[in-house]
Amino acid sequence: MKTWELPESCGAYRRYYVDVTDSSYTVAAALSLWQLPCAPAPGRPPASKLYASIHFGLYEKGRRIFGVLSSYEGASLECHGGNLQLGRSHWSYASSGIAIELEENDLRSGLKVEARIELFGGGREGEAVCISEGLSHFIQALWPRVWGRVHLPGLRVAFEGIAYHDLRWGLVLPGKDFACWQWQRTHGERETCIEWFPTLSQGPEPVLGRQLIVDGEGRQRASSSVFPQMRRSLWGLEVPERLRTEGPLCMLESFPFFGRLEARRGGSHSLADVLHFKRSERPLSKWMLWRGLRKVDEF
Repeated sequence: MKTWELPESCGAYRRYYVDVTDSSYTVAAALSLWQLPCAPAPGRPPASKLYASIHFGLYEKGRRIFGVLSSYEGASLECHGGNLQLGRSHWSYASSGIAIELEENDLRSGLKVEARIELFGGGREGEAVCISEGLSHFIQALWPRVWGRVHLPGLRVAFEGIAYHDLRWGLVLPGKDFACWQWQRTHGERETCIEWFPTLSQGPEPVLGRQLIVDGEGRQRASSSVFPQMRRSLWGLEVPERLRTEGPLCMLESFPFFGRLEARRGGSHSLADVLHFKRSERPLSKWMLWRGLRKVDEF
C-alpha cells in the first residue's frame, strides 16, 4: 500500500494531484505540502514550518461550476502511513486505490464543499522523471489511467469516468530556478499522454519539453515534446493556442499567474495548467488570489 510523504527540508514541497472526467464533467483536486522558511528563535539555526493547501475545481462542459482553495499550517495535519488528515478532509491510500473525502471552506468566499473522490485499480505506477535536466523538481504519474468515481451531494453531482493521479515534488521552491510551469494531460481512447514544459528563470527560451505516453496496460514510453504555440490571455498570461485534443478550447480558470484549459472531441479529453511563479508574486495577483476574482477568456 502506498503511503503519504511529507517534505522535510526547508524549501521542499510535495503536491498530490487527482482528476476525473466523463463526457460532461471534470473534477480536479490537489493537495500541496510546503516547508516554508520562518524566523528562527534567537541563537537558533534557520527554521521552517509545514504549510498545506487544498485546491478543488468542478467544471461542466468547459465552464467552472465551483471551486475551493483552503490553506492550513502544520498543526492541522496528521499523517499515518496511508492515511492523511488535513482539517476535516481525509486522503487515504488503500490496496484497491485512493479515497478522498473533502470538507472544505473556501478561504476567499467562505463557501463550503463536500465531495468524495475514489480511484480504483491503481495498477502499475509510473517512474519518477526530472522535469528538466539540472533541476531538482520531479513528476511521477502514479496512476495515469484508472477508473474514478465522484460524488458531490450538495451540488447533486455524481459521475464515473477515467481518472489520473500524479505526484510532483522538489527540493527547492518553484520559482527559484524556473519561472513558469506548463502541464497537459490527454486521455485518448487507448492511451494517456502527459506533457510538461518548464521555463527556466534564466537561460534560453524553451524549445522542447517532455512527454510520457501510457497505454491501458500501464506500459510507458517517454520522449521529447515540442513546445506549443502560445497566445496571451486577457490577463497577459501566455497559454497554449491549442491542446493535444483538437476540440474547442475552453478556459476553465483565468488569473494573471494561473490558467486552466480544457478541450474535448469524441473519446479524447485534454486538461492543461499554466502557472507562472514570478507573476504570482505581484500585488495584483496576491489580491486576486484572496478575492477570487477572475476573467474568462473568449476564444
